[in-house]
Amino acid sequence: MIFITALDQAVAPDLRLLAPAFDLTATEAKIAVSIAAGGGVPATARALRISPNTVHTHLRRIFRKLGVNDQAALVRVLMRAVAVLAANGRDGSQATEADVSAKPSREG
Repeated sequence: MIFITALDQAVAPDLRLLAPAFDLTATEAKIAVSIAAGGGVPATARALRISPNTVHTHLRRIFRKLGVNDQAALVRVLMRAVAVLAANGRDGSQATEADVSAKPSREG
């Protein structure tokens, strides 16, 4: 699957749908979206007013919950979630948790 988006029109996942779909806490969802948007660890830490070490701790938990090993895979999972939600209506009303939370196969 290929995702193409204009940088000035990037769509972030709705935190209200993302958190329960992947069993993320509110903070984990915020961090996941920030990282996926290209914020990086230092920028995410500053934006959320937490330490970079705390961001790394949350990232490890996010990776475990999403079944990924790195930030690139995190971005792919979140972009898939955005695509599923967009395909089912922007409000996500027709998307199922199974659609959004489909985990990628482990990458070696």
